[in-house]
Amino acid sequence: MKDTAAIGSISEAKILARFVELGWEVLIAWRRSRRYDMVIERDGKFYRVQCKTGRLSKDGDYIAFNAYNVNGTSQVRRNYVGEIDYFAIYCPQNEKVYFIALDDKLGTSTTDFRLRLLPTRNNQEKRTRMAVDYEL
Repeated sequence: MKDTAAIGSISEAKILARFVELGWEVLIAWRRSRRYDMVIERDGKFYRVQCKTGRLSKDGDYIAFNAYNVNGTSQVRRNYVGEIDYFAIYCPQNEKVYFIALDDKLGTSTTDFRLRLLPTRNNQEKRTRMAVDYEL
């Protein structure tokens, strides 16, 4: 059985380390009453960040992450609209961190979201997000 709390803690630590390496100021939420995990400050502005663990697809073509959270009691999926500014995703399989602004498409999602490592097999480019464009 997976220890999801430990997996999440490792991802948060890796993301925090990457922000610090880049020289960004990071504020950690003391209580988990908010839906963001940390706040970063860049150029005098503050941004709420939700950390996620990415999963490499079996074929290695993409990284998937949950663009939602699940209420433990009701199992209802909730998006992050109005509650975060960015997702930070750590992928343990390639040990990279990705930073994605919440936008209309991603913000209202209650499904897995994908960052492509390789081009699609049918060469579709529209609505395809390449992981390299979001790598920190």
